[in-house]
Amino acid sequence: MAAPTPTAAGVENKLRLLQSYLDSNTANRVRDSENLQAKELLERAVELSRNARQALDERQLEVGSRQSTEGLLAFSAAAAVFKRTKSGDGAQEKRNVELLKEIDSYQEAFTSGLKEKGPAAAGLLDSGRLEDLLSRAGTLRQGGRHAEAGELLREAQQLTVIAVTRLRQNETIVYSLDFRTPADEYRYELDRHAGYVLLVEQMSVRETITPQALKLAARYTVKAAELKAAAERSADNGDFEAAIKVMEEANKSLTRALQMMGLAIPG
Repeated sequence: MAAPTPTAAGVENKLRLLQSYLDSNTANRVRDSENLQAKELLERAVELSRNARQALDERQLEVGSRQSTEGLLAFSAAAAVFKRTKSGDGAQEKRNVELLKEIDSYQEAFTSGLKEKGPAAAGLLDSGRLEDLLSRAGTLRQGGRHAEAGELLREAQQLTVIAVTRLRQNETIVYSLDFRTPADEYRYELDRHAGYVLLVEQMSVRETITPQALKLAARYTVKAAELKAAAERSADNGDFEAAIKVMEEANKSLTRALQMMGLAIPG
């Protein structure tokens, strides 16, 4: 099936969404911070928004659609980098300890799932990469470089989250994970989302990805961003059950985006 041709209304909607992010409190906090990496990513998002607007004005809809999608991804990356590094070393080390506990939990879930799926599924988790990340993070923590260690632990966590997600296939519930509260399950869905966003960012810059694939993926990426925002509003109001359901839909949209770009990942 041929990819739908971008419409002016569709590009305009993405630009409005991107602009709302650029005008948000998160964006303002990034601008006021000393986090150079986050600020560079935010500036990139602003530049892409400006270029996409110009392309739309010139009726270059494919260019505008692609650049607005890249702008959304750049903002997501800026917000993620800022969130991971905004805390002081003490708070970061506390978060690192939490990350290690989460990684252990997901590893246990993966190991338990292998008993049902069989050893052939073991390749879904890159154990060598995981061990390397944990080893390097441990060395950095010993040297007091907690923020850098946190970056590696976050990547390790995403590896385990994605592995468990793939092992789940189309199941609705992670039976091998024992969520104590709906808030815990909501956090798991947020972790899954972060892992998928990272994959989308990595896939979208590959030269092998065709413009047609990017256009298809963009539809699902934008939808996922809108759903995540809705889930966050529900969570802020204490309705974690609703937030979980919406986040599951957001994650399904991101898996569809990844599938459009050629990554074989269960939907």
